[in-house]
Amino acid sequence: MELILIALMAFIVLGFFYLGVRKFSETKTQKNAEHILNEKFNGSGTATYRVHSSGGLRFEQVLQGAEKRGYKLHAQNNESKKITALVFKKAA
Repeated sequence: MELILIALMAFIVLGFFYLGVRKFSETKTQKNAEHILNEKFNGSGTATYRVHSSGGLRFEQVLQGAEKRGYKLHAQNNESKKITALVFKKAA
């Protein structure tokens, strides 16, 4: 019985730790969004970006960032339930 309680407490602590790390990572990504987009859309003819539904830059952020930097969405592919690959071409 004690072993079950210890395992349950450890599971809860690890859950809170995981949520904290995810929140920190998401905050850091959002804070660096402009830098990330500048690196991806750096003037080359084609740029790709994978949007993860579980975190990172949101789909709309990437689209707006690409348009702001002179790129148009060329193709979109759902690689899985959580990942969408976006291909952009530099607008002429």
